[in-house]
Amino acid sequence: MQHSLRFAFYLSAILLLVACGTPQPLESIRDRISNIEAQYPAVAVWYTDGSNAFEAECREYQNASAFHYCTVNQPYIVGDWLSEQLEGSYQFQYVAPYEEGYDYQLHLTTANYSNETAGDFAEALISGSSLLLIPMKETYLQKSEIAVVWRDVELGRFNYEFPVESSIGLFSDTTAAHKYAGTELAVAFLNDIANTDIFDAEYLYKELGASDYPADLQYPEAIGDFYYEDMAVLPDPLYGTLVRYIHSTFSFDYIDTFIYPVRSAEWSNPEEALDSELDNFYAEMETAAESDEADVQNMALQEAESIIWPTNNGEIVGRRVIGSINIENGDIYDTYMYLFNQGDKFIKFRASFLRSENPPPNIEADLQIALNEFVVPDESEYMAQLRQRVRNLNPQESSSETGKK
Repeated sequence: MQHSLRFAFYLSAILLLVACGTPQPLESIRDRISNIEAQYPAVAVWYTDGSNAFEAECREYQNASAFHYCTVNQPYIVGDWLSEQLEGSYQFQYVAPYEEGYDYQLHLTTANYSNETAGDFAEALISGSSLLLIPMKETYLQKSEIAVVWRDVELGRFNYEFPVESSIGLFSDTTAAHKYAGTELAVAFLNDIANTDIFDAEYLYKELGASDYPADLQYPEAIGDFYYEDMAVLPDPLYGTLVRYIHSTFSFDYIDTFIYPVRSAEWSNPEEALDSELDNFYAEMETAAESDEADVQNMALQEAESIIWPTNNGEIVGRRVIGSINIENGDIYDTYMYLFNQGDKFIKFRASFLRSENPPPNIEADLQIALNEFVVPDESEYMAQLRQRVRNLNPQESSSETGKK
């Protein structure tokens, strides 16, 4: 009977240890985010070496004492869990741990600072003598850096530090502390970026020295019966900005005006620039028509026509493309594109109207008037530097397309 009672006692003690060692479910990260409506672009998450100051601080701490320890980027599960929590926030379009091909990247560096004391040695001895039935606890300070990078340009850097308690025992979850650290890091980072515009296109343009379209672009308030609705700065300086005009009566009819840089090192020959950009236009239209969201059954675009429109200062040469788009539901749209070159920028008008018994709006005369009111920004520092890099790489082919970095 005594043996049975003793066994029951040991069994209940072990079950208690198991219960204590089992990590509790982590709360939803969205419960701790200050702005759950925020939306950000897709990002890749990478471990990096960190800044010189970050690494120097770690070395200095470790060299200060034989009982000081500082480990960098160990273990990787912190970054894995950070990625999982960022994905679970539903704020990023996509989170890609250690994947290439994304414009925006989060460069993560972590350092764990610990200090062994006599009490730590005693606790280790007790834990070891119990065959780890009694868990050994360790508290360390985790310092982290997260750099937000667009391609090869750092846009901002965020620093964090907080204590982490880990438990090493027979029934302990050895990953619990690292998951906790990844979660705390995700919460702090999301709440910090909610107070910035670091992922906004306008912030990116400013950091790169690209054109400031909201401040410097001049545009008309109306194009005929179409009235200005909004301006959107697009997420790549090579895409520029979009100005949308909505019909005063039929709100589903609109004219989109795109203003963006000539994607070549030279633009002194408008005819060459326009013809080169037409290739991009046809390719973009084909890609859009083939996307799953488009529901396009068939698209027919005519060959581009050369046009000459009068302006306040004489004449301007452009290109016109007319076509039709058949949608899966049976609707047919007549589509129009007009392309012009002003300075180092293109001005592109796009409009599509549902075909019916009534003829589509005659927008061409209104576009001719509106074109005179568009004044594009001068060449930006960003484009000047990018074009110079192309010239340096291809001195004999300076008119080649710049493309992306």
